[in-house]
Amino acid sequence: VGQYVSWNHRPLPRMYSKAKYFKHGRDDAIFMYSAIANYHLPVNGAINIIITTLDASTSPLRCCVLLDNDTLYFIPSQTHFFYHTIDVTFVANIVEFFYPKILKAHQFSCVVPETGRYVGHVTLTSSACSTDFRDYLPVLYPQRVPGGLAICAKVAHSAGLDPERIIEWFELQRMLGVDKVLIYNLGVPERVRRVFRFYQEIGVLDLQPYELPGDPANRTLMEKEKRRMQFHHDESMAVLECRQRMAGYSYVISHDLDEFIIPRRDLDLKEFFKVSVQLLILTMSAPSSCFLPSRTLSITTHNIFPLPTYTT
Repeated sequence: VGQYVSWNHRPLPRMYSKAKYFKHGRDDAIFMYSAIANYHLPVNGAINIIITTLDASTSPLRCCVLLDNDTLYFIPSQTHFFYHTIDVTFVANIVEFFYPKILKAHQFSCVVPETGRYVGHVTLTSSACSTDFRDYLPVLYPQRVPGGLAICAKVAHSAGLDPERIIEWFELQRMLGVDKVLIYNLGVPERVRRVFRFYQEIGVLDLQPYELPGDPANRTLMEKEKRRMQFHHDESMAVLECRQRMAGYSYVISHDLDEFIIPRRDLDLKEFFKVSVQLLILTMSAPSSCFLPSRTLSITTHNIFPLPTYTT
């Protein structure tokens, strides 16, 4: 059961952190990227906030939620989704036990009763809730776009991105009826940034800054890093976060900047998915080529995890 206490901002000594885009808070082992209200996993009479992290913590974590910036509500966090590098969970748990410093892609759920007060900021901690406003993430409320189609295009980094190919990719997506593309920018050259800026200006691209915080320092998402366990968590965190950020759209696709979904018939993607859903609705299934936010618990790079009663 959660508790309410009055809250006032009192600055605390800052912990040193190189992270620019993650909130480090007061725990060395957890880097928080975003806090997003989840429309599709509501708890009766409550707001469900999903915090997406890279996390190596071993202690239970507490949700600290600011209401109208003058009241603190705190409650134990719950795991919403935990990415494993091995499909068999108990095997993954054993392997990860021997790599305690790995920062894992981990989403936490903070359930806040609906009291009419504005749920504005939240943080996670293994100890007492911070009095420093700088330790808290703003809670984002995704825009609702009924009938909309978005693409999670994962992380863009310096390796091998050709501006002309990117333009071709964007223009084809627009022809196919895509409303929004979300890309996480890990550092691309200026020639690619110019392309991204154009599509941002016309409202097609949402570009979010990204980094790889913590240790090992200076790691990348280059192909040579793929054998490392940390690589898959770094890559998958962006996919998990995008699923929450784009949850206001009716359809969301997740694939790379060198991949396409081309319907065989003369349909755009929205019509294709509408037809697919109509054909599968009797079996309560979701098409495996995209996911429907209202039916999905979470997604990783190559897997969709449906809510109960739905299948992929």
